[in-house]
Amino acid sequence: MIAGKPLSASIIAVVGPDRADLSDDVLAAAGRVAEQLGKAGYGVITRCGPGVSTAVARAALDAGAALVAVKTDGGPSHEPPSGADVVAVAGPLAAVQEILNRAEAAIVVAPDVETLALLCQIWAFGATPDAPYRQVILVGAAWRATVKVLADAAGLDARTRAMVSFAETPHEAVESLRYYVAP
Repeated sequence: MIAGKPLSASIIAVVGPDRADLSDDVLAAAGRVAEQLGKAGYGVITRCGPGVSTAVARAALDAGAALVAVKTDGGPSHEPPSGADVVAVAGPLAAVQEILNRAEAAIVVAPDVETLALLCQIWAFGATPDAPYRQVILVGAAWRATVKVLADAAGLDARTRAMVSFAETPHEAVESLRYYVAP
């Protein structure tokens, strides 16, 4: 139970850059992903931050989704919205670890250096023998070429590469998620 709402069977991570200078398009796309997840019956987990995380949290709660917000102790202060279940962790790497431990899959928006680092962490998590495999859906056309270069440079095997799929729109991301995780 999270803030009086039953926790849905599946929690999906929605992550992206957490900066205050993001475009309205990026924030709107992140919000649409969270809204559609909530309407489809998924719970949402995200970080506590000023950019994508804030847009995700607001949209998830507005859609009636259970929300888990991961807050980094000692990091930049950004308060999670009322109605979220807040989990405090020691640092940014611990935040990603906590999110991946709780989420059934992840949707990543807005390719930039921060989200590329997140993707690398998710790949490393999934490649660890004792860690659970997590499907990752990357939203936006810009991801394909970048991911191919990264995967080739890192020499990733077919299983690790298969952790990643692509969606052009938030709607497509949520629809494709259904192939991997039921609400």
